[in-house]
Amino acid sequence: MKAESNQRSPKQTKGTSFHSPNALMSFQEKAKMKILFSTFSGVGHVNPFCAIATELVSRGHEVHWLCGPRFRDRISATGAKFIPWNSPICDADVTPGKPDAGTSGLAASVSQARVIFVDPMLEQVEDYKRALKLFAADAMVVDMFGLGAMTFAEMGGPKYVTISLQPRINFDHPNLPVGQEQGDYWGSPAFMEEFRPLINTARARLGLNPLPGTFRFLDAMTSPYLHLMQTTTAFEPADKIQVPQLRFVGPMRAMSAIDFIPPKWWADIVSRKHFVVHVTQGTYTTESTNSETLIQPTIRALEHEDCLVVGTVPASDTEAFLARTLPANVRIERFIPHLDLLPFVDIMITNAGYNGVLAALSHGVPLVCAGISEDKADMSALVAQCGAGINLKTDRPTEAQILDAVKTIRNDLEYARQAKRIQDDFARHDSAVESCDLIEDLVKHNGSLSEQ
Repeated sequence: MKAESNQRSPKQTKGTSFHSPNALMSFQEKAKMKILFSTFSGVGHVNPFCAIATELVSRGHEVHWLCGPRFRDRISATGAKFIPWNSPICDADVTPGKPDAGTSGLAASVSQARVIFVDPMLEQVEDYKRALKLFAADAMVVDMFGLGAMTFAEMGGPKYVTISLQPRINFDHPNLPVGQEQGDYWGSPAFMEEFRPLINTARARLGLNPLPGTFRFLDAMTSPYLHLMQTTTAFEPADKIQVPQLRFVGPMRAMSAIDFIPPKWWADIVSRKHFVVHVTQGTYTTESTNSETLIQPTIRALEHEDCLVVGTVPASDTEAFLARTLPANVRIERFIPHLDLLPFVDIMITNAGYNGVLAALSHGVPLVCAGISEDKADMSALVAQCGAGINLKTDRPTEAQILDAVKTIRNDLEYARQAKRIQDDFARHDSAVESCDLIEDLVKHNGSLSEQ
């Protein structure tokens, strides 16, 4: 018996169909599939898709990819054809997802979600139409930050696949802490009362009916056809996830940065003569915050400890860091790919961003988590729940909190054992291969995996 879900299966409206003419052919008759990717212009959104794009191209499929121009080279390296967004409102580098000035609490949450999800929706649909006139896609693969694909499918566009970029406990596990005020967080009843009308106003401009009152925020972020989870049940329990089209495939394997050149001090960690602590404030956050929230307190907390501290700092702070004298046990860079760094790391101190946590656990690295915004409180709670790290329950930890957490993990090997347990479970999956198999199966059967 299938689990019930509020997820609606989009129905094609009368009018033009944007489906590929290849859909009339049998899957076996096709020489290849045509897949259109669409992502938010952020490192944490683009990187997980690269492995799938590379695998699809290696199988002979054709991939086109809509994104902001900053990621042209990275996308092209996968073998996909880069397509820039036509409107700047769809490019997060031009129109960052920030709340309206002067707002706070619920109003700030709603306005930020409007900027990220609703404002670009109509332009996304137009860009999808433009792309499909030149590239008749069999399916789309999109991140969770876009209502355009859901809306376009209702208008006759192709089926679409979503990939998780945050944990599901925000929505499916109300018994776990979300880290925000009950009425303010994305998806709360109060939030949806304010947010749903904004979506419906945009839908009306496209001639679509209003969303039902049962429509949840999660429904906007989850394809009714296929949703790929970048975790496994070893990290995120599935007991309350009632989504039949969801598949756990494990974290997407990162690509090494095309232009990464190891710093001069790289031999200090490659030699494995030091206990290495890595501290990071993530990718998106590093662009918008200063290092005083986490990196500088970590440096001060550990400067007299027998360890090597490797920090990646916000762009605004890089020059100031490099211009001053640092403690002898500290190494600072603007950016180091986790694929290159994490094999040499013993503990990672993080703001608990989704991709960073999964990267650390993929390498068996235990974590100290200091994050309470967006999905970060939920990721911190999951890390503590599975025993792979410590949740500091703040995004501005004191030096004493950081030092105590590092010493605790260093002296209690159970944290490393639990991180290794999750690493082993993640390693059972080849996420790109499994994802591509599922995408091919979706196109082959021309229907939702929830119906199979």
